Amino acid sequence: MDSRTELKEIAGVAKRLTLLYVEDDIPTRRFLKRRLEEIFGVVAEAANGEEGLKRFLQGGIDLVISDNIMPFMDGIEMIREIRRVDTRLPIILTTAFIDTDYLMEAINLGVTQFVAKPISMDLLHNAIQMAIQRVVLDNLTRKAKEQEIELLRFQDRYHSLQQESARRKERNLIKNDHYLQTIQGKEGEEWVLDALHRSLEILSGDSYSVRGLDEGRALLFIVDGMGKGLSASVTTTLSIAFLNYLIDERIAQGARVELGSLVGDYLRFIQKELLEEEIISAGFYDFDFKRERLSYITFGMPSMLWVNSQGECERIKSSSPPLMKYSLPPLPQEICIQDLEKILLYSDGLNEALLDEETIYGEILEEELLWNRFLSEMNRRFRSRVKDVDDDITAFWVRRVPQNPSASRSYEIKSSLLEVHRLSDTIEEGLESFGIFDLEASTRFMTALTEMLMNAYEHGSLGVERLTKDQLIQEGSYDEYLAKESKPHRRIRVRLRRYEEGEATLLTCEVEDEGRGFDTQTLLQNLRNEPETLTSGRGIRLTKGLVDHLCFKKGGRVSQFTVVAREALFGNR
Repeated sequence: MDSRTELKEIAGVAKRLTLLYVEDDIPTRRFLKRRLEEIFGVVAEAANGEEGLKRFLQGGIDLVISDNIMPFMDGIEMIREIRRVDTRLPIILTTAFIDTDYLMEAINLGVTQFVAKPISMDLLHNAIQMAIQRVVLDNLTRKAKEQEIELLRFQDRYHSLQQESARRKERNLIKNDHYLQTIQGKEGEEWVLDALHRSLEILSGDSYSVRGLDEGRALLFIVDGMGKGLSASVTTTLSIAFLNYLIDERIAQGARVELGSLVGDYLRFIQKELLEEEIISAGFYDFDFKRERLSYITFGMPSMLWVNSQGECERIKSSSPPLMKYSLPPLPQEICIQDLEKILLYSDGLNEALLDEETIYGEILEEELLWNRFLSEMNRRFRSRVKDVDDDITAFWVRRVPQNPSASRSYEIKSSLLEVHRLSDTIEEGLESFGIFDLEASTRFMTALTEMLMNAYEHGSLGVERLTKDQLIQEGSYDEYLAKESKPHRRIRVRLRRYEEGEATLLTCEVEDEGRGFDTQTLLQNLRNEPETLTSGRGIRLTKGLVDHLCFKKGGRVSQFTVVAREALFGNR
């Protein structure tokens, strides 16, 4: 088989390639270009090395055939510059000048083939064939690498999607019936119930739920699959899903949820699934705020930390050892919470977090419970002080809402954007006269107030729907829309209250509108399942991160938030 026949076999490949042909002799260049155009899809020509380099740098060149002795820039100089950019490009050098040093330099520069002048077409075809084979091999190698990279990217995207789906599923299994709500207690008292969940892995070994039962009653439970990895996560996921199913079934049937019966049914289910060596820490806490009673069953949980009305901290130990495959169901324990101010319930991840190489967070938990007024305040301090966390964390913070403010103010405005801005300025100017001197707390308070006033105006007074808001923002006309619209017959009311708690001042604000309100459970689902880049719930998400406590009342028409301020003389501990 001669070189022309072999060349035909790769003609399909050559027709997809672009050749750069560099030759200063015009008759030779014209003749050879016509012959090369029969082989290559595109033949770009240049009269010297300088023109050839310029054309190469424009991109898209697959192969170079070049003379050496040329004016302005010879072939070797051009190849040297090309190699600065591309070390793999096939290059065929045609020359009548044979010199050992010259050949060695060309070889060192990676010249693929040499063809002597006068040019034999058979020799040139052979050189082209070998060069094209190198192009094909390089392309295949590059494509294989690109495909491998793309496969890895696809796998990463797939795994990321699976991980996000797993996170979303885990979040949806968690129920919080009192999300952003207070709970009514005896004789008009209110209670705050906050939850914290911090997972180290995609699927957590800890999980929890907060279930609303009878009026004034809430059932809290934490399940901590001991150990790390997928096995603990599966056990925890099964536990939370089954417990919520049991509660939903009892509520649907109109039956009272009894703690002992619920835990007994759960044990009969989960013990069938436990491995012989597997153990679970779990806590079940049934708060009856109307009767001022707490019933509980705990398996290997850290001690409950409790602060009474005199500011004294007590520990209540776990009622039973960790749950195992053959554990017997214990009877519920009951205590009176008439004297309770606040209580912290938590998994051992919080207890075992490291403050430094020798001190665990559990050693200062009592101090933290006494110092902090809300779970979010404690969480901020925890993040700033803890050096290392190597376990999932779940915690509940339950506290009585203070009843007797040391000072209060009330405001009422017509529902217009101008009135909203004026009220915000008025309140900010009056904070010091209201007894608030903490600059950091004042800044957080005013930012939250602005968000909640705008929330009351946009969604309460104007009734702006989420899709409408998104569309107006995309069009860039939302601010103009808010400025034009007004509902002067509707009112926005603001109430400020100040409470003194030792060295701390609690600044509480209520913003009430006359709109339709909203369901906090719908908000919870939106915040869990929608990206943070969406406008839906943005103001509430921002406010929740700024304040120490946020809740909604009267079907979502009243937002209430609290910021803890501390006088400068006490410092930041």
